[in-house]
Amino acid sequence: RLEQEQKAHTESAAAAAAAVEVKDHLASCLEQEQKLCMECEEALAAAVKEKEKLASRLEQEQKVCMEIEETVSAAVKEKEQKARVGFERIVAAACKEKDQLATRLEEEAKGRAEFEEVLAAAVKENDQLASRFAQEVKEKDQLASRLEQEQKAHTESAAAAAAAVEVKDHLASCLEQEQKLCM
Repeated sequence: RLEQEQKAHTESAAAAAAAVEVKDHLASCLEQEQKLCMECEEALAAAVKEKEKLASRLEQEQKVCMEIEETVSAAVKEKEQKARVGFERIVAAACKEKDQLATRLEEEAKGRAEFEEVLAAAVKENDQLASRFAQEVKEKDQLASRLEQEQKAHTESAAAAAAAVEVKDHLASCLEQEQKLCM
């Protein structure tokens, strides 16, 4: 029985050591996940900042476009009022500039749409990382609970082994006294 208790004690100690290794591994994984989450959040903040910058530039481009449209409108009105020679060239140049700005504005809008797709993907990845992080925390808590149970069982096993050793020593002492009496 003592040998079985010692064997159970050894197995329990090995299981506790393995559980500690798994706990350390999960803690390391958790730290890496937290680091990834922080990097993802930084990338997300940078992306939001870039989006705001693009929105500001887009607003400025629209303002310039509106000013050009106003200029063109005023020029057309002036042409109609004064019928000046060469006025068509000014209007044409303004229209060309307006078209160029409209093209740039369209490209900016396209870039903004692509950026928003990247941002949405980053948000989705961040959500997935947060979910994985929560799962890791849950597994860590379960492992900690198992480790606590293993340690409790180990303590109980050690106490039972100590009691068995006391019983063995007592029986050995009784046997020695019996032999002495027999002699």
